Amino acid sequence: MGVFLSLFFRYAADTLQDKEASPSSRFKSRVDVTVKEMWVFFELVIAMGLVVIDDLDEYWSEDEIFSLPLFRSIMKWDRFCLILSFLHVCNNREQVPQGQADQDPLFKIRNFVTSLKDNFLRVFKPGRNIALDGATVAWRGPLAFRVYNPNKPDKSCIKDFELCDSATGYCSNLEFSTGKQDSSTFGATYDVVDQLKTPFLGCGRVLYVDNYYTSHDLFTSLKNQRTLACGTLRLNKRHGPSEVYAPETEEGRPLSQPH
Repeated sequence: MGVFLSLFFRYAADTLQDKEASPSSRFKSRVDVTVKEMWVFFELVIAMGLVVIDDLDEYWSEDEIFSLPLFRSIMKWDRFCLILSFLHVCNNREQVPQGQADQDPLFKIRNFVTSLKDNFLRVFKPGRNIALDGATVAWRGPLAFRVYNPNKPDKSCIKDFELCDSATGYCSNLEFSTGKQDSSTFGATYDVVDQLKTPFLGCGRVLYVDNYYTSHDLFTSLKNQRTLACGTLRLNKRHGPSEVYAPETEEGRPLSQPH
């Protein structure tokens, strides 16, 4: 946490130098944050995840019916916005311009995500049964790899893949989808599992997936690494073994032909 705060202090100051604030802007009244104040800030952010309201400023509303006195009593609205505006977990001056080969779409949060994943693995070891599936993070701002899916509760979102312990639901590893990328000869879904399965191989675990990930190549690879797998199979999945496809229905018509 100390490292995170030191990075925040330094990069916030760097950002402030580049801002052109009007005389009435809250940026003109900047006062250096303290460690205690940052803890309060993060506590408020966590509280917002427990009490969900559409508009951020409504947490500081003085309306007698909808007000939440806790937020106003702990930190002023302008102060919260000021900290939020300058909150950084990266050094913007190290960012590789978009379009270059080594540009990282997750540069802004890469250090944070890496730290998060390391701690996921450090504090809890999943059991024998693990599961992999996709999840979404609501996002409405401009972003190159933002996904729009009208069938989801959060229609505009960032997609990620999570590897979880089946018994507890604890997330042990995750990867964010950043758009179309070159995949291996086995396909993009194979690559997703390949990125997330380490260090859970060779221990006799069982991986559960849905038909989005299931493939003959993936399951064979997992078996060779002492890991079993279970999942439904799409009838049109490429490279599937012919013996698993039912040749015809009770009426005598083919169910599906693999492509």
